[in-house]
Amino acid sequence: MSSSPLPSPGSAPGVFSSPSVDQAATFRSFFGTYNSLSEECFNACVWDFGVRPLRAKEVRCVDRCAGHRLTSTKEIGERFAEAKEKEMESPAGDKPKDKE
Repeated sequence: MSSSPLPSPGSAPGVFSSPSVDQAATFRSFFGTYNSLSEECFNACVWDFGVRPLRAKEVRCVDRCAGHRLTSTKEIGERFAEAKEKEMESPAGDKPKDKE
């Protein structure tokens, strides 16, 4: 009989369990954002394929492009989180009604 300090898979909730659907969706979303940022900034900023290293102008462009995209993605995420928090705090009957 072996005495392992680690619990066996499935012996405790959440221990060694597979990632949840939410975690997988978050992971996919992150990499989707990363891939689109990479592609957009590469296409906008890298134009000289005659030399292997990036030129200083291209590096500045990529840095600026990525900075703008990351900042805007962060702000959008924060706004969605705030809206979701407000939605969770208000009772179901307090939802605003559409004006006719």
